[in-house]
Amino acid sequence: MSKLVILDGNSLAYRAFHALPLLSTTTGHFTNAVYGFTTMLQKIIRQEQPDYLAVAFDAGRITFRNKEYESYKANRKSTPDELRPQFPLIKKVLKAFNIPVLELDGFEADDLIGVVVRAAEKRDLDVLIVSGDRDLLQLVSDKTKALITRKGISDLESFTPESVKEKYGVMPGQIPDLKGLKGDQSDNIPGVPGIGTKTAVKLLNQFPTIEECYTNLDQLPAKVASRLKEYEEQALLSKKLATIALDVPVKVDFSELKVEEPDYEALIELFQQLEFRSMLKNIQQNAPMQVVSTPDAGKNYGLVRSAAELKEITEQLKKEKGFAFCSQWEGVPPHDAPLSAFGMAWGDSCAAVVLSADPEERDQMVEYLNSVMGDQKIEKWCHDAKAEMIICKRHSIPLAGVRADTMLAAHLLNSSLSSPNLAEIALKHLNQAVTFADDESGLAQRALIIKKLWPVLTDALEKDGLYDLFAELELPLSAVLADMELQGIKVDTDLLKEMSEEVQKQLLDLTGEIYALAGEGFNINSSRQLGHILFDKLKLPVIKKTKTGYSTDAEVLEKLSVYHKIPKKVLEYRQLAKLKSTYIDGLINMVNKKTGRIHTTFNQTITATGRLSSTEPNLQNIPIRDELGRKIRKAFIPSQRGWLLMAADYSQIELRVMAHMSRDPHLIADFQHGEDIHSRTAAKIFGVAPEDV
Repeated sequence: MSKLVILDGNSLAYRAFHALPLLSTTTGHFTNAVYGFTTMLQKIIRQEQPDYLAVAFDAGRITFRNKEYESYKANRKSTPDELRPQFPLIKKVLKAFNIPVLELDGFEADDLIGVVVRAAEKRDLDVLIVSGDRDLLQLVSDKTKALITRKGISDLESFTPESVKEKYGVMPGQIPDLKGLKGDQSDNIPGVPGIGTKTAVKLLNQFPTIEECYTNLDQLPAKVASRLKEYEEQALLSKKLATIALDVPVKVDFSELKVEEPDYEALIELFQQLEFRSMLKNIQQNAPMQVVSTPDAGKNYGLVRSAAELKEITEQLKKEKGFAFCSQWEGVPPHDAPLSAFGMAWGDSCAAVVLSADPEERDQMVEYLNSVMGDQKIEKWCHDAKAEMIICKRHSIPLAGVRADTMLAAHLLNSSLSSPNLAEIALKHLNQAVTFADDESGLAQRALIIKKLWPVLTDALEKDGLYDLFAELELPLSAVLADMELQGIKVDTDLLKEMSEEVQKQLLDLTGEIYALAGEGFNINSSRQLGHILFDKLKLPVIKKTKTGYSTDAEVLEKLSVYHKIPKKVLEYRQLAKLKSTYIDGLINMVNKKTGRIHTTFNQTITATGRLSSTEPNLQNIPIRDELGRKIRKAFIPSQRGWLLMAADYSQIELRVMAHMSRDPHLIADFQHGEDIHSRTAAKIFGVAPEDV
């Protein structure tokens, strides 16, 4: 059965705005409502898989209801200034998703939703309404369900006719009658003074409509009948105001509501502007793998599979100042990446070189490649030079003359970008939205983008005074880091396995002690079960609660340790369990089976401060302050017998690098004479002697 999903745009935008903190872009544009709305939209599409989809909006504050009753919604606060400019952005998002927007002057979104819902039911479609407005529950039927936001944007309550009746005491079609009797403060609908929810429900269970209540006034209690009689005109008007209009002058064309593929190019560009990085990444991964926008290539050699074809290309490359190349498969670590193809771009040409499976032909192709890859005089431009150096060295391809790294340059220009991918950089610096084919031709496409990006990034680096930092420090450092990663560090896996068994025994002993203190067994790793033991059984004071129950975090357990032995034992258990899973078993799992070493990744483009970090594993986080942590560090051993590992801590290393790079004579002199740099600097700033600082 085909399904229509229709969303109440205004209601969900307001919900998103109030559910999320006031997010904004670096240029100061507020985006929290856009982000929340888009998150909910994508979730609904993913979960419901609709065949038809639309979003309805109010066209303005004045509708036909205001003409009927001037005070309709008069108590509503005006739209917050931070939200108002986000509505056009939400509509831009919908346009990029190719989702139709419905709005009509003089009518509310509810009315448009009502017309579409009833038309869909006539076509025998299943219908789902998504809103934060419970007025729409009057549309619920055997064919139509509603999802109504309960709290925030993620907690949704599902309604069928039965659940509407169970929650509100009346059937969906009686919702306008209910509001006609009791009123609705949120919409400033007056209703009948003195008639509350309980009385209204009771009346409508006896007589299904307001009109029938008036026909049978003689059967009602005198006080209720008197109230109804006094406010008959107001009651009927209130019902009319609460009733969704189904006579809206709009034609529903379901061919226009059919779900289409998003405009990925527009989405990528929009998410980049809005700085929705996680959404941007997901869209780039899910977009059809094709180049949306690439620089023109005068000649595309396509897939080059033979030595003869490659020879022709390398002869051309030898005449060039340089060329862009790409050997990486995005998402595949360089320490494991195969070398089956190269993307190349030069002059006005590009090619994807696919290495032959025939050993003799492959060797000839590699020889031709080596003649240009190893030529220092020919510049190489790439994205993530460190990874390219690792891949080439692993496969005995000489790589010389690397002059460009688009990832490193983009990070220097904006240190808030962590390891930006090629598509992100192209969108920011070329204003081109790109995705790449997932076969060998995608490597040539990448090389084209790298080639076009580099002169633009060079200009930006020079303009910001960063080119020397890039060329003299960061790029040469990439080569050093590549060698360090390739070398790796040898690990005594036997010692780690011995430690793992030892810690496992300690964990079992601790488990027994905790069970004995608790008087029963339970899952120590379950916060819910631990909370039951501590607070329900042992009656320890509740320090803090979460949405799902009692908090048993480290801070809480520390405070509870003065009341009972279990909290301290659980803290000890957690510390040991983390050491075992993260640092002992984790290190064992990361040892390369071929080399017997751990090859961590040194991140040069992650931190905004310029410091290095390491991942898989994070070598900087291995504990050292306790005995077990120091024992874990003993597992790192020299690669050859008789060698030693040396730890060196350079005094004020950052300042020494700065002195070298800036060639500042005063800084250099101070270091040469062993002066305290901080004291000397303060003395010069304040014009006093160093000893007076």
